[in-house]
Amino acid sequence: MAATAPLASSAASPAPLASEAAPPSPFASEAAAPSPLASEAARGGCEHVEVLASAEPELAAEAILCMLNRERAARHLSPLRRNPRLTTAADGHSRDMVRRRYFAHTAPGRVTFVRRITRARYARGGAAKLGENLAWGMGDPAAPSAVVSGWMHSPEHRANILDPAFRSIGIGIAAGVPVATASAAAASGATYTTDFGSR
Repeated sequence: MAATAPLASSAASPAPLASEAAPPSPFASEAAAPSPLASEAARGGCEHVEVLASAEPELAAEAILCMLNRERAARHLSPLRRNPRLTTAADGHSRDMVRRRYFAHTAPGRVTFVRRITRARYARGGAAKLGENLAWGMGDPAAPSAVVSGWMHSPEHRANILDPAFRSIGIGIAAGVPVATASAAAASGATYTTDFGSR
């Protein structure tokens, strides 16, 4: 699921959720068909791309950042740098989705991603462009390589990753999945939030 909004906007409109009759797609994009591996351009030189994200979230976050920056470098875009305030917003959102079992940019109670990011004190008092990508998976689809591949195969997610205005990123990974499931693979599941900012 991908969303963007200028900070000054009070009416950010995130992408709609998948049908309530079925569990939401891990990428919430009908056009996205995640492949098991990220592009060779992104994987080259990145470590921990197949790490179990639920057990090693910091290594998974490093792999995500490396692969996203490889994708950007291949297009002559500046690298994203981790921002602790965006990381606070992203990490809190991933944990909240797992705890309360929802998968959306807007949390129950109508808390938008813009509001979460500004509450984390990112870009307060000034205009900034913001974006957010979400994903979740169980087993191999929860690996950083699969998540980046899914995002790069989705036009909305890809647009956030390759937006030249974005300079900062927060990566939050929570153990578990945002949907109720009896699957044994849920124990190896992970939920991802990447928050992007133009500052």
